[in-house]
Amino acid sequence: MAYCIECGKKIPDRAKFCKFCGTDQVSDTGVEPTPAPPAEEQRPQTPAPKPEPPKGPGKIWGPGEKSANSIFTLLSDGEEFKGYKVLKHLNTDAESVKYIVSKKGSEQKYVLRLFHKSFVENIEHLYQLQMRLKNLRNLRHRYIAPVVDTDTGNKSPYMVAQWAEGKSLAELKETNPEYFTEDTVRRIGRQLIETARAAREQNLTLNKLSLVGILLDEDENIQVLSSGINYDESDEREDIFTIGIIICQLLSKSVLYASIYSEARLRVAKFSYINGTSLSLNKVLADALHRNILQRYKDLETLQKGWESLPAISKDEIYQAQEQIGGAEIVREDKKPKGAFDIYFWILILLIIASFGVIFTTNIFSFIFGDEEFAYTGFFAADSLKQERRVQTIPQPQYADTPESSAYIPRQTRTSELSRRTRDLPGSTQRKGQQPSAQTEQVFQKVPDNFVQIRMNSFGFGRGKGERPNVTIDAFYLSRHEVTQAEWRQFMTPAFCSAIGDDLPVDNVSWNDIIIYCNARSDKEGLQRAYKSSVVNGIRVVTCDFKANGYRLPSEAEWELAAKAGMDYDYSGSDDPDDVAWYSSNSSGKIRKVGLKKINPYGLYDMTGNVAEWVWDWFDPNYIRNLPTFMNPSGPANGTLKSIRGGSVMNGAGSGLNILSRDRMNPASGRQFLGFRLVRTY
Repeated sequence: MAYCIECGKKIPDRAKFCKFCGTDQVSDTGVEPTPAPPAEEQRPQTPAPKPEPPKGPGKIWGPGEKSANSIFTLLSDGEEFKGYKVLKHLNTDAESVKYIVSKKGSEQKYVLRLFHKSFVENIEHLYQLQMRLKNLRNLRHRYIAPVVDTDTGNKSPYMVAQWAEGKSLAELKETNPEYFTEDTVRRIGRQLIETARAAREQNLTLNKLSLVGILLDEDENIQVLSSGINYDESDEREDIFTIGIIICQLLSKSVLYASIYSEARLRVAKFSYINGTSLSLNKVLADALHRNILQRYKDLETLQKGWESLPAISKDEIYQAQEQIGGAEIVREDKKPKGAFDIYFWILILLIIASFGVIFTTNIFSFIFGDEEFAYTGFFAADSLKQERRVQTIPQPQYADTPESSAYIPRQTRTSELSRRTRDLPGSTQRKGQQPSAQTEQVFQKVPDNFVQIRMNSFGFGRGKGERPNVTIDAFYLSRHEVTQAEWRQFMTPAFCSAIGDDLPVDNVSWNDIIIYCNARSDKEGLQRAYKSSVVNGIRVVTCDFKANGYRLPSEAEWELAAKAGMDYDYSGSDDPDDVAWYSSNSSGKIRKVGLKKINPYGLYDMTGNVAEWVWDWFDPNYIRNLPTFMNPSGPANGTLKSIRGGSVMNGAGSGLNILSRDRMNPASGRQFLGFRLVRTY
């Protein structure tokens, strides 16, 4: 057997291409792999030694052997590279092969990193690497192992950093966890914040740093390895989040510290106070690890001020969890320090008395669950007769679907609800079961900016042209166009979009992040949140209140109703995709500004093409044909993938772009050309 010259995996002797990575075995070496010898020649008199497996990723060359087109060879001990003498092969990671080297005439040790060919052949990786090495060369700080030599060329990029002596925090945490007292961790935290600020001055970030990338030297000061420093234009508050994770893992006494305080969990679950740690430090960590980036410390300088202002541990109160499971702190999302019991008890008693007073003297339930005005009724029936309730009845105006329509649109009241209200009016002669008059009650509401009203309707969910309706959807508001990057940045950190522009739709955002965005925007505008998130058995569970007036994603049925807009087109608003959509044949694979194509009959842009759109429902290929309900279906109760509708600039005319086309994806991930639009219930 031979080995691939790129990925290092075993391949057949006569293979011209690697079946794992597709590398051409002829063009890379200039010769074909050596053919296998005849069968009779494969029986040596004495057993032949087994060939040594490749030592570096993607290389089959032994010490001193070279490849014609590979960026570097596997260096052997004592070999020289650019004036450095190899002392020992250190390790290999996803980016590079590392060696301990020395320089002629000096006993100082260095770490030489030779970057993999596959890593630097990607133009985006190469650009980031060049910027990273350039800025690392200029970065000088007492807690960072200095970089002394770099080559940022695309042929053979490498980096040489000064060798740092010490043990990693990950190793110390495993072998000597008692070392990390709060006093020690506070000192490490101060040094980490100072280091992060120095890196930011060179446009570098520590947002990917972990315990493995930090050493503790003999003076008990940290040394941040260059491998833990990246070039990234992420928000400074991501560095704060990373520092908070490192501190939590060092402080936690649980054997499950890496899971309880992991990045993935803390981005969806509320921070849980650390047992045996001062309340003041827990409060600082809670502000650093807030799931909503807008609620964290605004920058590293502010975090440093909060850190320096921590009171002495001896003068602070220590947080103690009441219970533990398996040595791990119980994750209590609502755990708070105890307050003054007597005050809270009497406040609770007063609130209960006030609640009973409101229930028995007002029409609170009719006000909450109906459309009646709030009024005082008194304790006796005679008091309620003094209250007049008026209902405005006017002829129903024509419904407006287009952008030119008035911003004030009436909400149609259901017949059953109208009948009940009519019976309740003083002096009403209508009897139970009697139909209301031809006039219909209207309640006027202002349509939100950049939204259109989709009225209550029935349609063929998942059905093609000419098929009969099978579901009914209540009325709702839907955003006229996909959410833009400018709208996204008002509440969230900038996304890694496929193209940058305020008027371009945001893409490459996960379903989970959209849930956070919706709640943040609802809070900002004083609306009731549609989403509630909790952690059940370590799994994030998101529920939706479809009656709340805050922002949310459309259900798959709501999206399809709005896309069809009462018509039988193949695409949203036309049978010709060029009229209404940006897709592969007219977009050159690039997303475009919202609102450039024709609207559909409901006044909506880009329901087909531009970017595909997340919806609320879990994906099930059999759900639509086996609907459990025909009134406001909202998808399966559970699943692993979320549904996607609408197609994008990467889809061609046909099934991928068709109005009935469905796609799916992991809700924790984003991808290019996948965005969303918003719904509000009214």
